[in-house]
Amino acid sequence: MADYYAVLGTTRDVDTQAVQHAYRDLALKWHPLRNKEPNANEAFDEISEAFQVLSDFECRALFDKYGEVGLKEGVPDGAGGLLGGTYAYRGDGLDIFEEFFGTSNPYAPIVEAAGAESKKNKPATGGKEQTVYIEVTLDDLYLSASKTWSVGARSLRADLKPEYTTGSTLSFKDDGSGSGAVKVVLQEAAHTAFSRTGDTLYYTASISVLDALVGCSIAVTSMDGRELSIPVSDIVHPGYTMTVAGEGMPAVGGGRGDLVVSFDVKYPKSLRPDQKVLLKTGLCMPRELDEAQDKALTHVKNAFGQ
Repeated sequence: MADYYAVLGTTRDVDTQAVQHAYRDLALKWHPLRNKEPNANEAFDEISEAFQVLSDFECRALFDKYGEVGLKEGVPDGAGGLLGGTYAYRGDGLDIFEEFFGTSNPYAPIVEAAGAESKKNKPATGGKEQTVYIEVTLDDLYLSASKTWSVGARSLRADLKPEYTTGSTLSFKDDGSGSGAVKVVLQEAAHTAFSRTGDTLYYTASISVLDALVGCSIAVTSMDGRELSIPVSDIVHPGYTMTVAGEGMPAVGGGRGDLVVSFDVKYPKSLRPDQKVLLKTGLCMPRELDEAQDKALTHVKNAFGQ
């Protein structure tokens, strides 16, 4: 399966500008008219496809969540339909190159080409509407932050709302500055701890296999800075999740959605023979202990300070 980030030599947390820079360098290197290696055409197409996906915020969001299969074939949406499944690379790498660099000539001066920006981000002229793509953080959406962006000669200000997500658009009328009307398309940046669907937040906690079996308390720092202590009393089995009501994103109409916690259980890489004996003993312990077994258990507890 394709990993578009690896193709461009980037990581999942890069912004749009870093994607553009990576494409710029690789497209110039592997353009078939400049590179005569046998695999140049194939490499150029891989780079072009990766850039086309990662520079389109809806495609990138689908790829990040569902991978190449979700992007190209779609995944069930739970209501009898499909999410995604609308993208296909059409072998138009040369068109993508020309749109990005403003020229189809790979021998154009490198300085000139390196300074070119995608046409998507060039200021419009003559009062026409332009579309720009702006990355916003989940924290800013959670806190309904006020943000200001510079677009050409204009300074645009907007109050973000928690329900905004990738693909949400903000429209600004022509102010007479020559930049024309502006449509801002938002992209929700990947968060280091949380992901979201609607007003539901998702968090993955790492716990030991011991905590998974005997219970524990996990500490989660909420996006408004509160320290949550969440008790886990059930046995954490594969696929187990727990829901903490009211700790999700602020919801439309008031209140908050839920926080859904999943678990990454960390297993030890090795065990000593005596540890294995104790584990087997504990897991095979009968419901009722005889006198000798009870004394032995008490002795073990005392030895380990339990």
